Amino acid sequence: MVFVFLFVTVLLPLRQLKCVSLDAYQRVWKRLDKQPEGTEKGDFRNVAEEFKFAQEDVWELEKEFKTPGSGSPSRHLLEGLGTRRPELTVFEFIKVLQIPVIDRDDIVDILKDYVISR
Repeated sequence: MVFVFLFVTVLLPLRQLKCVSLDAYQRVWKRLDKQPEGTEKGDFRNVAEEFKFAQEDVWELEKEFKTPGSGSPSRHLLEGLGTRRPELTVFEFIKVLQIPVIDRDDIVDILKDYVISR
């Protein structure tokens, strides 16, 4: 008798992460607002560029730092990705976070629980 194991990856849309775990969603955008200590890469700007946001859109995101009551460009980036790319999954977002110009394993560690292999 031969056993065949089939692994299925459940692909959670990134836009649904907020509904599944508000805590994880908030931790992601809070970390993405800042570059890792000692580097000049890996924040919301690099992610926006990777997703082909226009420079003007990146400038608008940067203004969020100065807007009372909002203050998070990354939160607006995630919301924008949900609108522009509703099919974008947590798994695909993780792959972007792992490219060398971004290299955000700290955020990948938060998100890896939302990519489920069975």
